Amino acid sequence: MLHAACILADYAGTVEVANRTEVRGRSTQPAQPNFPSVSLDLADTPSLRLGLSDRRWKYTLGYSATALLADAELGAGAAPQVLQTATLAATWHDRHVELGLEEDGQYGLVNTGYLLGGGGPASASTTPAPPATGVQALVAPQTITFGSSLTALTGRFQLERRWQLTTSVGYLMQGGLDGGSQAIMPFVRGPRAEAVLGYQATRRDIVETHAIGQHSDTSTSPCSALIVGIKAGEQCSPTSQAVQLNELWRHHVSRDSELSAGAGASFVQVRLNGDQPFTDQVYPFGIAGLMHTEKIEDQRTIVRFDVQVAPYLDYRTGVADERVQGTLLGEVPVRRVVYSGQIGIARSVGVAFIEPVTLFQALVQVEWHTTRVVSLGGGVRYAWQEQDTLGTYGGEMVFGFVTLHAPVGRF
Repeated sequence: MLHAACILADYAGTVEVANRTEVRGRSTQPAQPNFPSVSLDLADTPSLRLGLSDRRWKYTLGYSATALLADAELGAGAAPQVLQTATLAATWHDRHVELGLEEDGQYGLVNTGYLLGGGGPASASTTPAPPATGVQALVAPQTITFGSSLTALTGRFQLERRWQLTTSVGYLMQGGLDGGSQAIMPFVRGPRAEAVLGYQATRRDIVETHAIGQHSDTSTSPCSALIVGIKAGEQCSPTSQAVQLNELWRHHVSRDSELSAGAGASFVQVRLNGDQPFTDQVYPFGIAGLMHTEKIEDQRTIVRFDVQVAPYLDYRTGVADERVQGTLLGEVPVRRVVYSGQIGIARSVGVAFIEPVTLFQALVQVEWHTTRVVSLGGGVRYAWQEQDTLGTYGGEMVFGFVTLHAPVGRF
């Protein structure tokens, strides 16, 4: 016991506890069977985050659970659902090497009509995976039992003064967990690996070579009507695999702002089930973007815009789809008020496997930190998409929330 106490004495830790309660007014078009076109939802999300670190190690544990009472205007007829999210990570570093292992998971009931483009700002990652996730298309509003797991081992190696190598190896599992759920959103699983070799050409310029590979298998279910060239009643278990190689140039305009541009190609193979041969396709890859980050005391400003063309994995089908996509995200604090938002628009191009889709999703939010303990806010979420077989689907959500933050515990 004394030995354990001495070891823990070398670590510094933090505990963060919060709870967000949200009221949502929701509308969908067109109205779905057994799904009100205008509804009131109540959501509550308690969260816990624990951090522990010393000179070499850093550990993080996070957990949250969103309890949603959808269609609250129905009273006793309203059906509650819970979605749980957990993160566990460990990182070791010295002057020249950093190694990390992280596990992220979700489990519970979800409905795209209730979530409708919710979530925080998108990742600030520079390059999408092939096939990447991007702005995901929504399925028709139906409640499914959903689960996901992402395990990732990352590394950063300072090879020489101007050379740096970063690596990532991961395994993703995501989708419906029972037969009925998989008919709506299939279960997709597979590994992904990435290596980035960077060279500091000048004080302001970095040149990177990206090599990325990904493989995904999809659960067996009736073929989606979105897949091109199938017959009614066929069973599908799509497999998608891709290798991408590209060059990226990053230029620091200032200490806080960076321009980036890159180009390359992806070799993609898709088959709809194990009895068929792979269909090969070569897709172009391109990206251009601008990112600005600035931190003053405890407040951080981030604004990012990028346009890219790349193959994306459509999780409704488990099939790769080449899309051109533009995204804009930002988080700007002004004293006690934080303005944040994100916009994403995408369109299929060079379609080979599934029907072309057009997507638009947006989130705008304002949060006022009235005290260190309480914050109030609200905003709007919107989603719209169009695809020949499914037609046009869209919806909007107006929401208000109050968040309670316990004082950060330190030990």
